[in-house]
Amino acid sequence: MPASTTRKRRRAFSTSAVVVAELSFGASASAHKFGALKASLRKRGLAKGDADLQIAATAIVEDAVLVTDDRALLDGMIPDLKADNWIER
Repeated sequence: MPASTTRKRRRAFSTSAVVVAELSFGASASAHKFGALKASLRKRGLAKGDADLQIAATAIVEDAVLVTDDRALLDGMIPDLKADNWIER
């Protein structure tokens, strides 16, 4: 990603009004998705931390983009997860 794009994204994120919604996890669709993701990864001989899977499951259920620097998530470890990296390397 070009440096100018990264700078624009960072500026947009840091200067815009950010609304953070509290998303319930408990007995929600996200919790069910979490279980399915964990089982799928286990069958493929892969592992990911529970917190990462909870966040990924919530992003999938909410049809959100997960902004991360986690290479495994960016490389498609989790099907249907939309992930983007805003960090310039």
